[in-house]
Amino acid sequence: MEGDGVAAIRVALVEDDATTRWHLAGALAGVPGMLVVGVHASGEDALDWMKAAGDGGADLVDVMVVDVELPGMTGIDVVERLAVVVPSLRFLMLTLHEDRHWIFNALRAGASGYVAKGCTVEALVVAIREVHGGGMPFSIGVARRVSEHFRALPPSAPEEDRLSPREVDVLGGLARGRLLKEVAADLGVSEHTVKTYLKRIYAKLKVRSSRAAVARFLGR
Repeated sequence: MEGDGVAAIRVALVEDDATTRWHLAGALAGVPGMLVVGVHASGEDALDWMKAAGDGGADLVDVMVVDVELPGMTGIDVVERLAVVVPSLRFLMLTLHEDRHWIFNALRAGASGYVAKGCTVEALVVAIREVHGGGMPFSIGVARRVSEHFRALPPSAPEEDRLSPREVDVLGGLARGRLLKEVAADLGVSEHTVKTYLKRIYAKLKVRSSRAAVARFLGR
């Protein structure tokens, strides 16, 4: 499905709550430029679906929205499995909880963004588009947790692991609920520049780096 020569973003949902699953599927199906290609109640079902498509499902989906706390295989397990098989697939984590443990483990597994399950459909659509375009969306709560992580670094932490003043400004804006374009306007820079700062923050968190680097970080 295409519009104005631009291919639609193919989205798959992995959510165990049936009401939430079909509400989101129906809402996203009506969004121009977005195509829901898979709706799954478990991580196991999503993996079987990808496997059945052949070639690991590389040409099946662009963005997978995954609930972190799934029964059986967790959302983090799903990301770890698929990120290796389909490196081009982008993952957006969806959950009720913004606990630091879940956030960082999901990001280290290969997730590209993390939003609260209570967000509006409009906010989810923005996040999906952002992830598809190479961005790394943070919800307000996640931005706060990441900010707390850096504030808690010991004085002995290497300078390269700390946030620059501009990176602090970006995180602070997101933690206040500002959109990327609003943070960019506040700082007098382009949205592209804000995304560059976010990528640096991710690098300092040791996430979205090479699989080997992530493995070393996790001691695997």
